[in-house]
Amino acid sequence: MENEALPKDEFTSKKLVYEYYFHESERISTRTDWFLIFHAILLEAFFAIKDPDTGKVIVVGAVGILSAYIWWVNGLRAFRISWQLGNLLSNENIMGELSKMNEQIFKERRESIDKKWYGWAKHTPLYTVVTPCLFVLAWETLLFFTLESNFSKISQIAIVCYLIIGTILSMLIIAYVTRKINTTFKKDSNPIS
Repeated sequence: MENEALPKDEFTSKKLVYEYYFHESERISTRTDWFLIFHAILLEAFFAIKDPDTGKVIVVGAVGILSAYIWWVNGLRAFRISWQLGNLLSNENIMGELSKMNEQIFKERRESIDKKWYGWAKHTPLYTVVTPCLFVLAWETLLFFTLESNFSKISQIAIVCYLIIGTILSMLIIAYVTRKINTTFKKDSNPIS
């Protein structure tokens, strides 16, 4: 009987964007939690291997690298979606007066946060891109140092070069994707289409 007195919930573009933005934020948090838990379990298994058995080390390490890579690629996607939804929250055609309030909130944040000390630390790129990339590199480094006695000096040098070049390429890819996101959203007058 109580529900009959309440008006039916209207489905609007404003509500869709708002709810999708917060749903995506919750998904990022949940994914981060699960990946961190999974990596903690994998790291525990990795360090529990007695007298490093090469086969076991490679299997656990490969699963660690693969899952960190999946987390990283998924994070790049989530970062882009989060950025897009943030821009939609600022679109006056969709959000109406709320877009001005949203812009004001972010403007005050940008102006009041000390960029030198912690303004660079933005949670979405840190937890969706940087942290997974660090886990990829950490797993590669763990595998290298655990298995280095099995490699010749030339192989060790090649692996170190691979890690350095992989890190540089990863950072370049992240910079490229971020720049691409910036230019895409600056060009789009209507981000929904």
